[in-house]
Amino acid sequence: RDENGRWLRAWQPEAGSQHLAYAADYAAVIDGLTRLGEATGERRWTEMATETASALINLFEDQENGGFFTTGNDADPLITRMKDVFDNAIPSANSLAAVALFRLGALTGQSSFVESAERVLQLVSKQVAQHPTGFGHLLGGFDYRKPIRSCRGCQLFFVAECRFSLGRKFFRPTMGKSYR
Repeated sequence: RDENGRWLRAWQPEAGSQHLAYAADYAAVIDGLTRLGEATGERRWTEMATETASALINLFEDQENGGFFTTGNDADPLITRMKDVFDNAIPSANSLAAVALFRLGALTGQSSFVESAERVLQLVSKQVAQHPTGFGHLLGGFDYRKPIRSCRGCQLFFVAECRFSLGRKFFRPTMGKSYR
């Protein structure tokens, strides 16, 4: 990290870290810190995850359209700020961020994290419906949403919370099965 607490990437023995971290780096750190806090029960890891999540939202979130830009608002200006949304061999920045924020939000109860993750889902809802294989990591993150309390009449491909606002757009019933 730099003197301002900004995460950096690509450490080199001769020069250290000099390049600003991307959204995917922040999201991976959030996920790692959250899991470390869960595994050890030590509050400091969850607090670091919370600080890093707040920085992710402040530096990378697209407040108008949802989702996260690849580069932070403090990076060198570009003609356009790209968003990494499709999962490949490595999950996209937005998938990593959504899953990490859902998990951390469920752990801490901070609704702002869940709301940012929901905005990622709203951003990619049409693409997920058309190309679900391009969102494997994101779809795997539904387990970290709010616990299922009651789910009457849900006909979802995955067992997800009934109140999930975009669920019916993402998933279609398969072979007439209903998950209740």
